[in-house]
Order: sequence, then C-alpha cells, then structure tokens
Amino acid sequence: MDKVTDPRDVFSTGMHSCLLSALASVLVGLVFIGSGMDTGYVWAVVGYTVANFFSITFLQFIRAVGHVRLYALSNILQTLLIAIVNVAFVVHFQWGEEGYMLGYTLSNALVTVIIFFAARLWRYYHPRLSDSRTVTRMLRYFQSEGMVKLTRGAIEIVDEEKLEALIAKINDLKEQVGIKKTIRDYGIDEKDFLDRLDDMVEQAFDDQCTGANPRYPLMSEIKQMYLNAYYGR
Repeated sequence: MDKVTDPRDVFSTGMHSCLLSALASVLVGLVFIGSGMDTGYVWAVVGYTVANFFSITFLQFIRAVGHVRLYALSNILQTLLIAIVNVAFVVHFQWGEEGYMLGYTLSNALVTVIIFFAARLWRYYHPRLSDSRTVTRMLRYFQSEGMVKLTRGAIEIVDEEKLEALIAKINDLKEQVGIKKTIRDYGIDEKDFLDRLDDMVEQAFDDQCTGANPRYPLMSEIKQMYLNAYYGR
C-alpha cells in the first residue's frame, strides 16, 4: 500500500465487498436449498466461502499496513489449525467433504477474529461507500465475455436485456442508500488522482484476485475503468 493511500478507505472497501459477497453467498445457498440440494452441504460451502472472503481480506490488509510479524504468525497458525481440525473431522469423525469445509471454516474464522483484535482493525473501518457507477461498469465489462455462470449455473446473466434489468435495479438501490455517482463527487482532487493513476493500475493488475475474474483485463482497460469511474463516463 502506498503511503498516500488512506488505509481506512482500503479496509472499508474490503469490508463492504466481503459483506456484500457474504450476503450473495447466503442468497445463492438458499436458492440451492430450495432446489432440493442437501442443506448441510450447502451451508458448509457457504461457510467455507464467507470465511475465505474475510480471511484473505484481513491477511492482505495487515501485511499492507506493516504488521508483517502478525501476518506471518497468522498464516502459520491458520495452517496448523486446518491440519489439526481436518485430521479430527475428516479422519477421525469421517465427515468427508463437509468435514473438510467445516474445519477450514472454523480455522479461518478463528484466525480472522484473532487478527481483528490483535491489529485493532475496527480503527480502520468507516461506513462511507464507493462511487455509484463502478459496480455497473464492472457488470458491463464482464458482460462482453458472456458474463459468468456462478455456482454451477444457479446465477446466469448472458444477454443484454437481463444485464440492463440488473443494472437498473442496482442503480435504484444505490440512489436509496446515497452512493455518489463518481469518485470525483467525493472530493478527490483531480491532479492527485491522475498522479496516482498508473500506480493504482499496476496494483490492481498485480492483485492476486485479478486472475480469477471472468474476463482477464489489460492494464490499459483497468486504467480506462479508473478514468470512467472518476469522471462519470
């Protein structure tokens, strides 16, 4: 993390993303349960997924703000806990896949709680939301690749009509909760933004999650998305 970046903005954005992703995971889980899938297995997958969201976010953040020792110890503890709990759940109790996911979830949850209090991460959280057009731009960007089929096809957005309907609903929600339309509307200085732009593009491209996107972006495309988000194009 560069020195001019406010860690509170970074952590808060990560928390908002985790919370929204967790909510989406729960909703998808309910869809699967309603379709007749095994309830225990579905909630094991949901717990596994949500725990991973928060664990990765917290670990990467504490490393970025300089808690290197805590980061290293947390990874060691996480590995040990996963090994111990999985031996108990999978080998001893013979719970199979559900046992593995439960063990992973509990281990990640415990490490996440330890990190939260050890690094006093509540100091970095604020409720301010990001600009309102970023999410819809991301959806349109992915739509050009046919969008992505999530969770074994339970959610599928593959045509323009469905995409625009989803974006319209998201825009309605953003207006209700008061998310601004552009980054500039939050008072971010234009020169300061442009001075940092190339570094932000590089960091976004190098992020470990970039490769998991349904469409792999070029650096020039990331730069243009930043400019669009700032100017409201």
